[in-house]
Amino acid sequence: MNNKNISRRRHGNNKSSVIKIIVFTFISVLVVVISFTALFFILYKPSIGFNGPLGADKNDPPISIGENGVDPGVNPPVNSSEPRKKDFYTFFVVGRDTVGLNTDIIMLISFDINNGAINILQIPRDTYMVVNSYPHRINSVYALMYNNAYKNNEKDIEDAAMHDFASLLEQNLSIEIDYYALCNLKGFGNIIDIIGGVKMDVPQNMYYEDPEQDLYINLKKGIQTLNGDKAEQFIRYRSGYVEADIGRMDAQKLFISALIQQLKSSISVSTLAGIAEEAADNIKTSLTLAEIVYFVKEFYLIDNADMNFITFPGESARSEITTGAWYYVMHRADIHALINLYFNVYKTEIPDAQFDSKRVFTNIKKPHINDIYNTELSGDLQELIRSAEEINKEGINISLIN
Repeated sequence: MNNKNISRRRHGNNKSSVIKIIVFTFISVLVVVISFTALFFILYKPSIGFNGPLGADKNDPPISIGENGVDPGVNPPVNSSEPRKKDFYTFFVVGRDTVGLNTDIIMLISFDINNGAINILQIPRDTYMVVNSYPHRINSVYALMYNNAYKNNEKDIEDAAMHDFASLLEQNLSIEIDYYALCNLKGFGNIIDIIGGVKMDVPQNMYYEDPEQDLYINLKKGIQTLNGDKAEQFIRYRSGYVEADIGRMDAQKLFISALIQQLKSSISVSTLAGIAEEAADNIKTSLTLAEIVYFVKEFYLIDNADMNFITFPGESARSEITTGAWYYVMHRADIHALINLYFNVYKTEIPDAQFDSKRVFTNIKKPHINDIYNTELSGDLQELIRSAEEINKEGINISLIN
């Protein structure tokens, strides 16, 4: 055999061996990286302490000064020296208009992973709240914070606005908020389209127009699958309900319960990927990717019977008894009790003297508002709570305007 041919063959074999070694090494490294990444996400658990993502602003100057003659100052975190409940987290979720800065969807959510429960408190958009000595509907507070962040040349205006909004609630409700999510309603509609719509029984014909908000609602009564656009119409409709905003929140309970059921029964990997991509474009959040994966994983372990919606107790009132703007005034005793039961991250209770100590959710100079605020504690708070399972099975009776 020719020595040159033998040399070429050996050279070719050596070259092939080198390529095989490189490929094998690359695949091995890739497998190790994927394995460690998967292991990280499986074992990962958020480490939230007393200075979590939103708790770090507790020493900032006061954002809110009541009009009730109370000296300004920041309420300290109520139980900051006490240990937290195990695997108990809170979230502040806000839905923003596609046109303006109003936030008509405002929710406080607790995720009690240790006991396997999720609790959702929907805050009415018309809730009375004093900010910088003036009464406001709570759905306008984000806009105030946004404009303030803009004037202060904040690098991330939305993040600064959400931190200030959350901090305002922390100070005056004596709670700790761990994470926030700011959702653009356009992104909400796109996500509904990605999952193929949500099957709903629309309780009545819904028609409403508001060109200033670019809001056009036209839905027919009956069972149907709502696409993204129709789903947005459904959750924003309120004009045909006797209790306007409360009726809308009940409708949102119906929709979210149906959405949860669909997500848990028919979601696919490709759908999750589409939701993740859309969420990245339209949801601003303080959650990291690892935290999102952790909470989504734990969410799928929670039974629908343990996902509870809590009606925000209160009553509607006008600013001047029979005239002026309409507001929704909280029942302080009920809200205090509900927050202690379902949204307090600490093991000790929030004392009465600490809760809304500056009375920013009322006006003590106006008895018709203050009397609502000081309504006695309800005899049975459980009447305010419905599980997603109950809602899917029994629905909700929403009073309609004939």
